[in-house]
Amino acid sequence: IQTLDFKSGKPNSIQIYPEMSFSKFLLNSTDISLDIKLNDVKPPINQNTYLGQVTVLEDGKPIFTTNLINKEEVDTVNILDKIFNFYDILFRKQNELFK
Repeated sequence: IQTLDFKSGKPNSIQIYPEMSFSKFLLNSTDISLDIKLNDVKPPINQNTYLGQVTVLEDGKPIFTTNLINKEEVDTVNILDKIFNFYDILFRKQNELFK
């Protein structure tokens, strides 16, 4: 459904998924949208952690709601990883400037 980014996580982004699937036949003129509400979560995060909820809206009316979860763990980043990431980003930007 969406990617969740972390400044101090390893990995630094994960995909979030609905806990349950949903299907419904729709007319072409039907307006479908998602209302996503995410919790404020920080690493470490275990697999299958409740991260929020998604509601499917049909013509503005809720027709299905389920929890949002992750399928992979997120660890905290130690100080050496932070230093390495900083220099990695710095040198990548420098290389882009001089291409």
